[in-house]
Amino acid sequence: MTFDFNSLPAENPASQKTVRAVANKFTKMAMEQAGFEDSAKNFVILRGRLFAVLCSKGDSKEGGRVTYGQTRKWFKVKSVPAPILKSIKLDGLVKI
Repeated sequence: MTFDFNSLPAENPASQKTVRAVANKFTKMAMEQAGFEDSAKNFVILRGRLFAVLCSKGDSKEGGRVTYGQTRKWFKVKSVPAPILKSIKLDGLVKI
């Protein structure tokens, strides 16, 4: 049996696990978009930075917390949104 993610109210604060899932999804896409080598080291560094950026992009109406509504939108995108990609510190990553 699987859990229906859409059954959660959009205004509820998202769990860390959910935000990390979005960070995992965005990491691979961000590496390709920014032209970085597909290595485990880059993945781990970038995933942590993306998680921090996503947490900082919380809904101001919800006290700065990321909501399930936001995570649903992020799960649907085909590439990392430009404001998020621009917010990532890229120092220390290996280019292709």
